[in-house]
Amino acid sequence: LEEAAQAAKDSLKAVQKSADAAATSAQAGQAALALNRRSLILSNQPNVVAFNSRLSQQLAAGTAPEVNTQIANLGKGMASKLQNRGWIFISSKRTFSYTTVNPPASVTDLPAGGGNLLNLALKLPFNLSQEMVTSIDRGTSTVYAYGLSEYYDNTLEKPRKSTLHWCIYYDPTKTDKLPLVVCPEHNYTSIE
Repeated sequence: LEEAAQAAKDSLKAVQKSADAAATSAQAGQAALALNRRSLILSNQPNVVAFNSRLSQQLAAGTAPEVNTQIANLGKGMASKLQNRGWIFISSKRTFSYTTVNPPASVTDLPAGGGNLLNLALKLPFNLSQEMVTSIDRGTSTVYAYGLSEYYDNTLEKPRKSTLHWCIYYDPTKTDKLPLVVCPEHNYTSIE
């Protein structure tokens, strides 16, 4: 009888060890699954950028400056419900306000990869005077454009909203007068 009782105790210990090992294995499996899911989410993140911003022609009195900026998704996931808005100003210093855009921003999905580009054209609503051109050439005023590109990721988690804030300006000291320069401020992406 004692041997049977001891055998039952030993068997119970073995079953408990097996249950503990199964629980540890299950925890490790859950951790691996969470890590794989996070890896999948990170590998499918969109990354919208604004680049290749240029004036359509050199600044001159009697013309209204037009800026063309390309918007691309250099990430690895779809940028869903992308809305691009932009503004162009001439001023002695750069300020940023987000007034209503007319016509309203269109909504589109932008696949990953640099081959799918959107062009955002912004035109100053008035012609430059000679006085304005002189002020710009002297560096006391500047032509600048800025914008917001709002989009959602499409990962396994709840879609997150990202907003790219971008800014470019005309630099009269550059020999090539058409490409614009990235502002030191107002260039970042926020994620909600």
